[in-house]
Amino acid sequence: MTSLLPYPRFLALAVLVLLFVIKGKLTARAKLLPFPPGPAGVPIIGNLLDIPFENQYLTFSKWKATYGIRQIASKGGWNWTLPFLPYNEEFNLQRKLFNMCLGPTAMPQWHSMLRDEALDAAFGLLKHQDSPQKVTHRWSGASIMMAAYGHKVAEDRDEYVEMIDNLMNELAKLGNAGSHPIDVMPQLAALPLWIWGSKFRNSVTKQSELMSKIFVKPFTDTVRKIERGTANRSMLSVLLEQNRQEDGFIENERAIKAVTGTAYIAGSDIMAAHFDTFILAMMTYPEVQKKAQDALDSVLHGERLPEIEDRAAVPYLEALLSEIFRWKPIGPLAIPHRLTEDDEYNGYFIPAGTQIIANLWHCLMNDHDFPEPSVFRPERFIEGEKLQSQCFEVQELAFGIGRRVCPGKYFASSALWLTISVILTLFDISKAIDENGKTIDPDLQYDHGTLSW
Repeated sequence: MTSLLPYPRFLALAVLVLLFVIKGKLTARAKLLPFPPGPAGVPIIGNLLDIPFENQYLTFSKWKATYGIRQIASKGGWNWTLPFLPYNEEFNLQRKLFNMCLGPTAMPQWHSMLRDEALDAAFGLLKHQDSPQKVTHRWSGASIMMAAYGHKVAEDRDEYVEMIDNLMNELAKLGNAGSHPIDVMPQLAALPLWIWGSKFRNSVTKQSELMSKIFVKPFTDTVRKIERGTANRSMLSVLLEQNRQEDGFIENERAIKAVTGTAYIAGSDIMAAHFDTFILAMMTYPEVQKKAQDALDSVLHGERLPEIEDRAAVPYLEALLSEIFRWKPIGPLAIPHRLTEDDEYNGYFIPAGTQIIANLWHCLMNDHDFPEPSVFRPERFIEGEKLQSQCFEVQELAFGIGRRVCPGKYFASSALWLTISVILTLFDISKAIDENGKTIDPDLQYDHGTLSW
């Protein structure tokens, strides 16, 4: 394997980092408190070499047992989107716009559309039984694009969906959060791209170009439809209506572009991956599938398809959804947080600017909180006939923590519940059969990049 950094560049980089290390040591000494415990590092770069390029969450989980940000995003054009904004006025504005469209009180306006997309997914699975991922991928993109822009995604190739696919492919080339020196030492983001080599530079440049196109093209296309009176109701149409001045000027236009663009960038792959997990679990655990179908039948009586209003009446399905989120965590590492001021925790000093990356994989897959964590068992969230509080805690955790919790969590949760309930009502999901009539066991191992899938 070639060296990540050529020697002259590394030497210059080391001098720069040394200044930050000295500053941090002086600050900690001034506080007279130790840093939190951790594995022994080396001078200048600390634990940089201890962090693997892949499956970082497994290493972090091992460290947690002993010791009890994507800064690259700013290079790739993500730095004006909500997940990567600093906590400031723009951050609060974008969260407000998101909540206005996707908050719990705004969700009823999307239920009819989500049910239509659930039915489309069911018909798609019937048509493409040998390639369910094609259906799950289209379903997630179609649901979000209809909500964000009122755009009906094409059956096969859709221009907007392909832009997202290309972006995610470029993002995957950069590895997971924590896999690059910039993630570990955010100060390095100020250095020019050429320091990291042509492959990294080209990927980040391509990513930035795609981001610009993704935020501008669907916005512009939808605005034209609105002006012609042919647009469907969407997040964009609602936000434009509420922010358009009498003279036609659109207030907060940049934030509106960021919010609608982020909705379908951040949500499409995540929702599709959870849908895939559902199909995988039903193939692998037919007894769970049967219990879920029986629970739905007890409410529907074979007379109709499920509606979102049935959700509270089927606790087993709620437990099943939580187990989908827990069993295969899609984002093993949460969006990094950064301390805005010095803090103390259990007698340890944590200086301002420290990156905090929550290991969601460990939170959801440790055998203390979840005995036999590799087993898909919705019953772990049910006691008697009632759901345990842990059921809802898992759903909260699956969408992130703190100020950077996913603002689309109510949308994603509703879309997934409706879709899996419709599919369980209509179909039995089973393993594929080869040419000799033998069942084919699915691969339970997920690949891991920015998302776990």
